[in-house]
Amino acid sequence: MPKPYLFALILLSLLCACTSVTHRGQDDFEREFDAGNFKAAARVYTDSLKADQIAMDASLSEGERPKKLSLEFFPALNTGTASFIADESKKADEYFDLSLKLIKQEKTDSYDTKYYEKIMLNTYSGLNAWRTKNMKDARVEFNRAHQSQALAVEENKKKISELEDEIMSKNLESSLQEAKNQLKEVPLAFKELKAYKNFANPYTSYLSGLFLILNHNSSSDIENGINYLKRVRGMMPNNHFIKEDIKMAEEMASGKPFSPTVWVIYEGGLAPAIDVLNIEVPLYFGRGFKIASMSLPQLAPKEAGLPSIMIKSGDKYISTELVADMDAIVETELNERMPWEIAKALLWMSVNLLAQEGVQQAFGDKHTTLGFITSVIISQITNPVETRTWTSLPKRIEIARLSMPQSGSIRLYGNKESPISKTITFNKSTKYAIVYVRIPTTAAKPAVLVSEFKL
Repeated sequence: MPKPYLFALILLSLLCACTSVTHRGQDDFEREFDAGNFKAAARVYTDSLKADQIAMDASLSEGERPKKLSLEFFPALNTGTASFIADESKKADEYFDLSLKLIKQEKTDSYDTKYYEKIMLNTYSGLNAWRTKNMKDARVEFNRAHQSQALAVEENKKKISELEDEIMSKNLESSLQEAKNQLKEVPLAFKELKAYKNFANPYTSYLSGLFLILNHNSSSDIENGINYLKRVRGMMPNNHFIKEDIKMAEEMASGKPFSPTVWVIYEGGLAPAIDVLNIEVPLYFGRGFKIASMSLPQLAPKEAGLPSIMIKSGDKYISTELVADMDAIVETELNERMPWEIAKALLWMSVNLLAQEGVQQAFGDKHTTLGFITSVIISQITNPVETRTWTSLPKRIEIARLSMPQSGSIRLYGNKESPISKTITFNKSTKYAIVYVRIPTTAAKPAVLVSEFKL
């Protein structure tokens, strides 16, 4: 085989070496989850794992059989989420813990876990512990969520700096200069969302603040809780329920008695997927025409589901109000990470351009057309873009609060004519209650979890 062809084949094999990992059962999980069949969704990956275990046991001797098979990162993450919503708290705790362990051990299928995912994982772990009255663990998980939030900014800066150093160390600046100049003309439609700067997650801050206030061990807990809620109020100034929570906490701090209250947390829709944005810029240098290609991640919004829900207490209807927009949270982090993503793409593109020049030189003047065709093929092999995400997160999170009704019961509605729950009746001794509602799509069966507490 002529050397130019051999060179091209070797290059193509190297450039195609990086692929994304997918998991068996993902489509089944999403189908069950999106329909609101949360218990079935929580079994998808574990049932698949059991089938693998049976098949493996049949093919191996007793001494060769593994004692236990463990779910990988995304299956564990989604199983934990579905289990939590299905009110299987012990199973949820097990798989949330496994997900956190895999992140710590860097066993996430070569996936670079996003900061918002770590924060939401701790947040869900905290909410799961709170619902099951494990206040010690809830406090720990909410604290960890805020620690992850604080570390995110510095870690992101470090990653960008490391990639820039890599580009410099390989002396690729000159190869990139013309491409960079051309790319300045390419419109990149990434919004700047000032509401959630520095990886802030108002949902995490809200739950943390409310938890500290309602389960305070000292006056400093109430003070810290108020500070969290004020931070959320700054991000969501139009949510009047947050203002009422701050007023309640300030009254508690001054010694006024607590009035029995019901909080409703509504998670609706599905968080955005990640698609690939392909960019191509024609260049002319060296032996001739080349194409500078790169791929970048971009958001692909999903179904919103019911934008809000209503709570009927007596003859009064109360509508939930937005506390956190997951689309904005995901996009905020994408924007923060975009310099890093562009640096990676530019590094890959520079190698690709050098490869195109190398092929054109290898084919020489006698095979100019073949050299051009081969370089065009190589230009289409762009940098890999990670499109895996935590698919079971909500699109938007809303809250409502109301005084414990005199009747001791409420009912949930999609609108005034469409009830989405049976009548929810509270015990007379209940001091506060949390009603958690999850509706991923308009066609989904709603999940309603009720937790009652005594102060």
